[in-house]
Amino acid sequence: MGCGGLSGAEWRWSELVSAANENPPTSDGGRYKGWLPVWAWSTDEREELSETQRLDPNPSNGCFGCGGANDGGMKLAFVQDNANRRISGRFVLGARYQGGAKFLHGGIIALLLDEAMGKCCRFRDARAVTAQMTIDYLKPIDAEQEIVVEAFEELQSGRNLFQVGEIRNVAGEVMARGKARFVIVKAAEK
Repeated sequence: MGCGGLSGAEWRWSELVSAANENPPTSDGGRYKGWLPVWAWSTDEREELSETQRLDPNPSNGCFGCGGANDGGMKLAFVQDNANRRISGRFVLGARYQGGAKFLHGGIIALLLDEAMGKCCRFRDARAVTAQMTIDYLKPIDAEQEIVVEAFEELQSGRNLFQVGEIRNVAGEVMARGKARFVIVKAAEK
């Protein structure tokens, strides 16, 4: 069996979203608790988490993207917006992370989106790993320009969390977009 009960080695985003929507949660919280997209949440649910939180690199985390314990890492910091359930960060990465023609390397673009989308798992209070990710590279990103990276959860289906992320320039133009499926491996330690 494939992801979400679908057969075959390949899965498609739309099939997984459709499969989850065909089995909505029961009135008591049911199988797909929290499956609704953020825009469908009640005002009370949004007000429950009303502040923003800065996510600085953790000094004991060796992650290349966001960890503070990796001397060669990027040490990315993000902002967690609890009211809107979004993760965002503003960065000027510089020439160190360029590919050809002074544009950001495609792998760094993927890393930025993976980091932001991965941090969305915090809203589920769960540890999850990236299972699949697709990136649309829409426009080259100058390595010296300021960019905004933002991500949010689109859907939860069982242990699968479907996230969406974008990289925009400061004018709001979308430069890259990603979608990812994260699999919950365990509830977060408290």
